[in-house]
Amino acid sequence: MNYEIKVDVDKRLVVYTHWGLASRKSVGEAWLEILNLPEIKAGKFNIFTNYLDCEFDFSWSDADVILSFLGKHEQVLSGKRQAIVIANPVSTAISILFQSPLHEKFSFSVEVFSTIEAALIWLDVD
Repeated sequence: MNYEIKVDVDKRLVVYTHWGLASRKSVGEAWLEILNLPEIKAGKFNIFTNYLDCEFDFSWSDADVILSFLGKHEQVLSGKRQAIVIANPVSTAISILFQSPLHEKFSFSVEVFSTIEAALIWLDVD
């Protein structure tokens, strides 16, 4: 397992960090864990994702499978925000391509950032 998930109660934030090579399977396992957290299910927590030391081992061609998985959790995702901090160019492009369909289909706002500071400002936490 090359990821970690923490809950920051004070900031009302789920902090998800993934490092190394991230397969669709490992990202899916992490997301399943996140989506089952009581803080996420209750609706009041947003998600901060740190992919700075991570490279995706999947491509945009996997989008339908990923969106289908997330669609099964639409009620949990609706109205939430996720800030993604990422450095790898290909992984950044894949993350950006998910922004529009996630917002349009599930009212889940996702923004991609290159710095932790900018991401936390957008999430309105410091």
